[in-house]
Amino acid sequence: MLAVRHGVDFADLVPAQLADVRLPAATASVEATAASVATHLGQEVDDRVLGDAPSTIPGRWLPHEPQPAPAFRGRWAELWRIKAVLTPGHTPTRPGRVVAVLLGLGGQGKTALAVEYARQFAEEYPGGIFFLHGFGSHLNADGDHAFALDIRRRQLEWITRQLTKGQAADEHALRDHLERASLPYLWIVDDLPRDTGDELFDALLAPTANGRTLITTRYESAARRGEPIRLSALADEDAVALLTSARPPAAGERAAARQLACAELGGHPQALSLVAGLAATDNFAGYAALRAELATPGPDAMALADELHGEIAGRRPASVAATLLRSIRELPAPAREVLQLVSVLATAPIAEPLLVEIIGAADDVKPTQRAALVSAGLDVARQRGLAQPVHGDDQPLWLVHALVIRTLRFIDLADERRQRFRWAALEILTRRLDDSRPRLRYARLERDLPHLREVARPEQGAGDRYALNEAGRAYVELGDLARAEEVFTRLAAACRAALGDDDPSTLAVLVGLAATMDLRGRHRQAIELKVRIHAALARVLGSHDPATLTALHNVAVGHLNQREPAAAAELFRTVYRARRRLLSIHDADTLVSLGDYATAVARAGRPRLAHRLRSVVHERMRRLRGDDDVLTLEALNNLGASQHKAGELAAAATFEAVYAGRVRLLGPTHPETLSAAENVAIVTDPARLHAVYAARVLEHDPADPHVLATLHNLLVDLAPELPAMDGPVPELPADGWPAPDGPAAPPPGLLRDPLEDFDANTDYRVAVFTRAHAVHEERVRRLGAEDAETLLALCYVGHASALLGQGGHQLEAALDILTDAAAGLREARGANHPQARLADRLRDWVNDQLDG
Repeated sequence: MLAVRHGVDFADLVPAQLADVRLPAATASVEATAASVATHLGQEVDDRVLGDAPSTIPGRWLPHEPQPAPAFRGRWAELWRIKAVLTPGHTPTRPGRVVAVLLGLGGQGKTALAVEYARQFAEEYPGGIFFLHGFGSHLNADGDHAFALDIRRRQLEWITRQLTKGQAADEHALRDHLERASLPYLWIVDDLPRDTGDELFDALLAPTANGRTLITTRYESAARRGEPIRLSALADEDAVALLTSARPPAAGERAAARQLACAELGGHPQALSLVAGLAATDNFAGYAALRAELATPGPDAMALADELHGEIAGRRPASVAATLLRSIRELPAPAREVLQLVSVLATAPIAEPLLVEIIGAADDVKPTQRAALVSAGLDVARQRGLAQPVHGDDQPLWLVHALVIRTLRFIDLADERRQRFRWAALEILTRRLDDSRPRLRYARLERDLPHLREVARPEQGAGDRYALNEAGRAYVELGDLARAEEVFTRLAAACRAALGDDDPSTLAVLVGLAATMDLRGRHRQAIELKVRIHAALARVLGSHDPATLTALHNVAVGHLNQREPAAAAELFRTVYRARRRLLSIHDADTLVSLGDYATAVARAGRPRLAHRLRSVVHERMRRLRGDDDVLTLEALNNLGASQHKAGELAAAATFEAVYAGRVRLLGPTHPETLSAAENVAIVTDPARLHAVYAARVLEHDPADPHVLATLHNLLVDLAPELPAMDGPVPELPADGWPAPDGPAAPPPGLLRDPLEDFDANTDYRVAVFTRAHAVHEERVRRLGAEDAETLLALCYVGHASALLGQGGHQLEAALDILTDAAAGLREARGANHPQARLADRLRDWVNDQLDG
């Protein structure tokens, strides 16, 4: 039976398509009205039998199905609003693709609502339900593009492996699979950070036209290009139902439960869930008693509400704060212990085995007892609504809401037990980094680094400084140079304050900072800092101290980046001879110095000597560290460069081996892996250079010298008739970190030799711009100005123009060029085509430069 009512506001109709259906005139017969309704419903809204309400079918979740909310209640209007926005044919109120954005402060149930929508309407998405999470609006509040894109990349790899049964892991394979299936699918992006630019926003959307994107976020700025669905308090009946979901109110308590849910807690979903968890305990005194307590929050609740100002939605933040405090204080010992430990770490997914390790370091507890303690504590926290399990690719993960962590820190700010947990976490996380350093296997610990940054307090002692220094090194090896520079800058300031400017530990941290600046393309600043560091270390430690030799080696790298290979070769030779005497001819650092000396002499015009030295370095490094090692692969990469220079056919196989090894060790989008892919393309199939260029632009900073060099190589292939600049095959010989020789932070060591300082070389940048302009003009003549390939060439022109470095007017010109190219590619290829995404990324990057 369907009740048809007159006088209903169109905004209240669900599904929204019913608003387009008009009834016959009021004078029409009942039979005519019924026939009209049946026709419209069957042809325009839903072809199923009227009254047919099948039970929901389970959806196909990828990479995994999230845990359901313990007692989801209400939100029917919001569910139907999502349905209306994501229904094919919906006309968005904002330009661009149809995207539903759930907006609300912490604790309002955004994720639970997104998951519930997917469950209720799974039948409409036979292509699957894709759930991307972990972007961390708390951890990543400023919308760090590299961080978010890395999270996206790892989850897409996991999804692709599942879809292809392990045959592929790249995004192109995922896109091909979705396009071949040609089925509707739901794409959920959970917890979008603030300040999300257009290129990141687009990168996180469904990758093909058959996808419907549902985003959750707390930030209005992140929703500017979607259809916002703002969450407010739960409706009164739903709030009562959620509050009493674990224990029905006793006789005479219904009014008190209603007052508690609606008046005291204002329908705040997280607070209601917490009360439901309290009500399930044996010592629960009843809803009336709890209402009386929360109606007059104490001083601690008022103070917590003040600290969380702007983060608790609703009319009664103090009552919500009091609920948070009560929920934590009534936990049994195991759960309180585990959550106290969690509050020491970052607001990010935490691996359960890590918690077990830290508990063991903090207390003398047997391993089996540690695991049982952590498991029991997390389970109670889950039952009380304070923690939730999330799926990891290789181990169980847990997530505790930011409001809960903030409350735990408020309660335990100066607690001695909390300090013990911090020290234990610092010890375990530092040891993990130390264990990974010999073979630079930092990728395995990527999930640990946010927690190490959280627990390390560089102002509190050498152990904290050492740990943070190791985190900086790990970020360098992972290719996250922006975060590495942030860590080294913070640590350098703390070391200066605690130890002074000339203390060896301060200077060691500055070595890492200068090397990171070098890798980011700021070569002039870097070499000035390197020279000062070397002079200070020579004065304090002597010229032959290992730390001083490391600093001198980095000065040599600076000369190489400044296109001064002769000066660099002299310094590399000095370092090599000193290390050979102090360490041995078979030490990894000694071999690195010899390899970098070979690079310098190659650029100085002595390729045969370089070839011979590189063969020696590779063979010795392979014997010392094995084939599956970052430094061995760097030595092999350098040997391949010499083979290529000599015209040897073996260069192709050498570069293929380097690429395969780096994919295994570093991942497919690490800068060094992309350099290996570029080398393979140059010697085998230059048409693949565009894919490398696009990956560099989308995954890293478009101003990086590596990106400029790749653009140059790409343009050389597209316009071979123009003279090429003297740019080598990208060579990035990575130098290992020296082993620590005491409790103080060791020098960050030798970083890979970046490309020559193309960014600081005006002639080179002008040549790249000239070549890009020539490629574009040729395509205009051959294909026309509106052809997609011509528009892609226009992107090259805009990128090269922005890199000319001639001030704001040049950036404004580049922005105009890239805006036109992006609009044209969106129209020609579609908004989510890789070329359109590339143009959007370049346009947004230039816009960010103009905004300062």
